[in-house]
Amino acid sequence: MANSIKLETLDLEIPVPESLIFHDEGYLNAYEFYNKICNFRNGRDLRMLEIANLGFDFGSEYGALESYIKEENGQSKKHIHIYCESAIKDNYPLNQFVKGHEETHVLQPPLVNGYEFLKQKMQKIGINPLDLTKLTEEQIAHIGGLTILTSQGVSINDISSQKWQTLIKQAPELIASTNFQTALCWFLKNKN
Repeated sequence: MANSIKLETLDLEIPVPESLIFHDEGYLNAYEFYNKICNFRNGRDLRMLEIANLGFDFGSEYGALESYIKEENGQSKKHIHIYCESAIKDNYPLNQFVKGHEETHVLQPPLVNGYEFLKQKMQKIGINPLDLTKLTEEQIAHIGGLTILTSQGVSINDISSQKWQTLIKQAPELIASTNFQTALCWFLKNKN
């Protein structure tokens, strides 16, 4: 296991098997991201029917993770791709929250099995990372985003802070979601 991946926003370097290849695609629009995945996976662009079959509005997500296994030189390689929507690139603190959120998805057990690294990061900023097993994958990803904001000085427990109010204005539907609210309550409860 001499290979590792670097999750820039979480500031983590995670050892992974050589059969795992991580692609941080940066800031793209959703169509560019899914077309890039199709090119990597199938060696061609998305077709119009495939776009229609994706079944969602390309303008409705802030980022995503896609993973697949591909045969390369007689070996199975697991590819993990993440991206953040280009429309939020300059929207701090939402851009950092989403980047930390997507990087946290990479840590999930079926992919990298790296939640222990997130827990260590949380301890460094005064969060008691008790049991994450009662939370969904999406809630844990939100906690990763909140961890990034806290490490960058955004006061999570002061909803009147300017940066927190900016986040609420940038993503009101995200902030109002049940998954986000559950993650926020867990995060605040475990803050030292």
